[in-house]
Amino acid sequence: MTKTRDLADLGGGFIQAGTGAVQRTVESKLQDVVSVLDFIPESEHAAIKNETSTYDSTVGIQAAINYAITNSVGTVHIPAGRYRISDQIANITDGKRLSIVGDGVQSTTLFITNTYNQVNPVFSIKGSSTSARSAGVFIQGLYVIGQNNVAIDPILFDTEYTNGLFISNVFAQGLRNAVGKFATAFDLSVTDLRTFGCGSDATGVTVQVGQTVSEGLANTNTARFTDCTIERGYGRTVTVENAANVSFTNCKLHGRRIPDANAADSKELLYVLNSPLCRVLGGEFSECRLSGFTSGAVTVTGTGKSTLIITGTSFDNIGSDDTYSVYFDSTGSESRLSVDDCFFNDVATVSYYFGIAAGVAQNLDYVRIGKSNTYLSNDRIIADLARVDNDVRFIRKAADQTVNNSTTLVNDTELVFTVYPNKTYVAEFDVFYNSSAVADIKLSAFAPAGSTGRFSFGGPRYLDTGTVGGTGLSDINTTLPVGGLGSIAATRLVASFNVGTTGGTAGISWAQNTAEVSDTSVLAGSSVRIFAK
Repeated sequence: MTKTRDLADLGGGFIQAGTGAVQRTVESKLQDVVSVLDFIPESEHAAIKNETSTYDSTVGIQAAINYAITNSVGTVHIPAGRYRISDQIANITDGKRLSIVGDGVQSTTLFITNTYNQVNPVFSIKGSSTSARSAGVFIQGLYVIGQNNVAIDPILFDTEYTNGLFISNVFAQGLRNAVGKFATAFDLSVTDLRTFGCGSDATGVTVQVGQTVSEGLANTNTARFTDCTIERGYGRTVTVENAANVSFTNCKLHGRRIPDANAADSKELLYVLNSPLCRVLGGEFSECRLSGFTSGAVTVTGTGKSTLIITGTSFDNIGSDDTYSVYFDSTGSESRLSVDDCFFNDVATVSYYFGIAAGVAQNLDYVRIGKSNTYLSNDRIIADLARVDNDVRFIRKAADQTVNNSTTLVNDTELVFTVYPNKTYVAEFDVFYNSSAVADIKLSAFAPAGSTGRFSFGGPRYLDTGTVGGTGLSDINTTLPVGGLGSIAATRLVASFNVGTTGGTAGISWAQNTAEVSDTSVLAGSSVRIFAK
């Protein structure tokens, strides 16, 4: 029987709806998209679709993708089904544009066999230089299942010198290697990437953005991860190395924690090295087991300039003991750290929310911890933050504190803060108090022994008559009286001082100015703002 290729010759063919459409052959229309099933024996199609096939689809998928690349066909379709693969299926090089599209993570599955040739990634997308990049590649709608074996599982996406790489709606499970190594990427977009139980080992990573210095490649610039969930990985969850303009928006990074038997294999959730700008916007970090006060769930390190901005992100169940949620250890000049509008909860007993490594303070150009709109679940607020230049902190008193019939100074239980040697501080105290006109109240701005400086009233200072008196001026660690009104009153105290060679605690202390059997209280809502240089 003769096969008629051009149905238009028989008066048929295909015409698209719409004004101006022209007739095409059916064959031409069908070749707009290549299906991998076109290169797999038809006898295997039913078993692939009902996910019972034992056929190795590697060669067929390779052939489909190679044909599309050679003939400039825009899209390769991987229909719903389960495809067993034992080697690389896509090798996309300089300037090749292609979309590889499955029917979604619930429909199209790539199954890594136990004979996979591990040296080859599943998808290799590589240009040869910054001037010869692989551009315009889209991959979406795939579920990839590994062998959960570090000796077999390959890298899923291995990329170098790309411009415009877009990955979306991909779920990888049990792939004990890097899900993605995105080196020298420009305009990388990853949306709805989900991984579970992936990553190599205690020194490996699930997703790597940028590259190590030893790889000798150009830096990554502009990479966006949106609505991704990367959980229960091995080694570091995500690393950003030698990369600029990297953002994570509404992403969830979950590690491993006791009593998980593999918790010891979990390291940082986000590790940033020598990267000028990394943003975390929304999302959450949780379940991270670390110890030793040498790193945090989010760690910034290296010798180059690094900037980390975290906004609107939740941190939960972080660390065993002796660790941080956010740890900054970058010695690069002009480095910056900003944390704002975040939620921190269930941090281990002797751990801290923030840590700044000793010796890096002089290199930090800017640090901002927006505590006024960053919720911290307990008082373990900041470790070593005061070592940092341009340190700004804010403390608000949560509960009333009262003395009765006593002129002995007591330290305020909340309006106190840690200060460090050889640093300069300015502290602005807004004090709400209630004391009788007999007892009055006396206030002292105190600092560690050896500190020098003065304090004065930067606001109203009431006299016994209830009138406003002078501002007053006194040396640090001495006292100034303020009149009581027998009702709630307010005053402002401003202290400026230099800490000597010994750090410690600074703040305000107070007592009745004249002992009387009556309550003198400093009230909730009082606050202090601390500036350090």
